Amino acid sequence: MSGKLAISQKEQGTWRILALDGRMDAVSSPDVDREGMAVLDTELGLALDLTSLVYISSAGLRVIMRFMKKAETNGKKIAIVGAAGTVLDMLEYSGISTLFSIYKTAEDLP
Repeated sequence: MSGKLAISQKEQGTWRILALDGRMDAVSSPDVDREGMAVLDTELGLALDLTSLVYISSAGLRVIMRFMKKAETNGKKIAIVGAAGTVLDMLEYSGISTLFSIYKTAEDLP
């Protein structure tokens, strides 16, 4: 089942949290990219809540790297929340986990 992903947003302090629920693959990644890039055009930092993400493909990893590049360029903060299991493994294998602050829960965000 490809492309099944729900995206929800909430604001917490100086963060806009994008919560991803399902699979982030080549079909669903453009939606995440569009929403995350829009957040990075605001004054808020971007936190990706991956607690309910069950799968991430290379297309999803590429979107996360685009977020990082834009955040660095615009002087914004970016973080990952709740990554676990296979998703955390993919972030670690790709080296992305060393480039981001990763928090267990959204409540742990600074």
